[in-house]
Amino acid sequence: MLPFVDDRGILFGVNDSTAKDMVKWYDLAYYVWRDPRYASVIRGSDRRDLVYGVGEPPEPPERHDAESVYADNAGIALLRSRKQDGSPSSRLQAVVKYGSHGGYHGHFDRAGLVALMRSGRNAIGPLSSWFGYHSFMFKMWVQASMSHNMVVVDQRMQEPVPSKRSLFHNGVVLNVCAVETSARWSDPPYGGQTPYPETFPEERSLIEGRDVPVPAVRRSQGEIGAYSEPVLQRRLVAVTDDYVVVADYLRGADAYVRLLASLPGISRPGGEE
Repeated sequence: MLPFVDDRGILFGVNDSTAKDMVKWYDLAYYVWRDPRYASVIRGSDRRDLVYGVGEPPEPPERHDAESVYADNAGIALLRSRKQDGSPSSRLQAVVKYGSHGGYHGHFDRAGLVALMRSGRNAIGPLSSWFGYHSFMFKMWVQASMSHNMVVVDQRMQEPVPSKRSLFHNGVVLNVCAVETSARWSDPPYGGQTPYPETFPEERSLIEGRDVPVPAVRRSQGEIGAYSEPVLQRRLVAVTDDYVVVADYLRGADAYVRLLASLPGISRPGGEE
């Protein structure tokens, strides 16, 4: 976890988690193990642990946040610009999500951009809005692909299948990562997956104070309907000192045509939009 923490001691959020302050945890870890690498997070911070903080920790052997890093099983790649002038906070950081295990408990956003950070600010995050675990909006919106920073096929939800990193470059001028997945797409589980004692959508919509349309093809609560064919999805993210480039590629049979047709201003062969 250490190299994914930024210069402020903050770890970006993934899935249902928001960003976390890690200074007190590395204060505790240093108290127990005295690992000098942990001093890179806690040294100079004004948020030290008053109980377990150990005086003045030594000078760390190296900065924990100096380079781009990845963790294949967790499915996270963090790209950092390597600007030499200015403070570490002035460097750009971008986080790409993939993963080997699918993460069904998490969010349906493989090949998504989880974070984009600079100067102590994060422009995006995994939670565009929050309704709590009890609401049908948790499975129908909060976790669904539509609410994330990714390309979405037919306004549907990406299947959680193993995905992979196909490229990674940790350079001085350019830092690059490419990930890919081949997933089917479905509708979100209608009404979420938690069985309700109330009827859905009538009574449950009244309790939550929000309406949900009844699908054209009637489905029971929790059903996702039919899957599409698998769609190959790739995302490349490149980080420089001054900007971030995001390039996406999708390939399928039926879904690819429908995707093009849903984007205004893009023409298909024959001149149709």
